[in-house]
Amino acid sequence: MKGVKTPTDFIHWMWKFELFKNELSLCDIENIANGNGYTFKKPAIIMALKRAEFITKTGKLSNDVPTYKQSYPPVLEGEEDTPNYVKVFESLDLHYKVKDVCENLFKDGHYAEAISNSFIKLIDEVKEKSGIMNKEGVDLMHYVFNEKDPVLKFNYLLTRSEIDEQTGLRFIFAGAVAGIRNPKAHKVIKQKDPWRTLEYLCVASLLMKRLDESRKA
Repeated sequence: MKGVKTPTDFIHWMWKFELFKNELSLCDIENIANGNGYTFKKPAIIMALKRAEFITKTGKLSNDVPTYKQSYPPVLEGEEDTPNYVKVFESLDLHYKVKDVCENLFKDGHYAEAISNSFIKLIDEVKEKSGIMNKEGVDLMHYVFNEKDPVLKFNYLLTRSEIDEQTGLRFIFAGAVAGIRNPKAHKVIKQKDPWRTLEYLCVASLLMKRLDESRKA
């Protein structure tokens, strides 16, 4: 087993030596790992299998060439009545204005709509606080948070560091609108991943909190 260092390496090693000829459970794979001196636990093995894209709908391994793809721990059938991602959502300290517009959509599986509504709410709140109603989207963010003549500012803009913070947040606000909200507003997006949706909602929540901390210039 020379060169086997990670759970993913271990899965590749098993595949190379055709140890998946018979269907194996996670317990079987864990026992093989432990029997060869590797103490990989089930969560690590699940992630390795997911990343290598070995698992098919039947639970057997495919013959496709494995490629890396970032994924998230799956919820095992029968493990819990409430999916893990719903529990994570409920545990997050999301800004209440974001949570109000996305919670029901997220829990009902309408992920694209949950994301879109959160960023639409963010845009509306920037307009409301700044008083700028004649600009939209990216242009709104660059205008309101412009470090040279801002409508809203995050600090006193007295030092290089403070100016850099204002500039960086301006681009983050604008980038979030351009890269997250706009694609979902201009065409139908099938967002199927609840974990990725949670990450987007956290971005919207963080920006909403930073907006609360800003003040009129």
